[in-house]
Formats: sequence, C-alpha cells, structure tokens
Amino acid sequence: MKPCYCINPSCKQPDHPDNNNTQVILERLDKIEKQLQKKTTS
Repeated sequence: MKPCYCINPSCKQPDHPDNNNTQVILERLDKIEKQLQKKTTS
C-alpha cells in the first residue's frame, strides 16, 4: 500500500495518518521533496 500524502485535515480515509499532526505533515513533505530531487538529478 502506498503511503498517503493527503494533507486535508478533514480527510477521513481509514488508511490516512493523523492529518492534524503538523509534525507528520512536515515529515511527509520532506519525503516528497527528497523523492522529487532524486527524479530531477537522475
């Protein structure tokens, strides 16, 4: 199962992390940025 990067605070999908947790959102954004950097450098 793919990790969910939804940042909609009212999202109620069961497999989504707690979107009200700012730290979780920041970590997810950080992961996305790193993935994007890999794609652009290769």
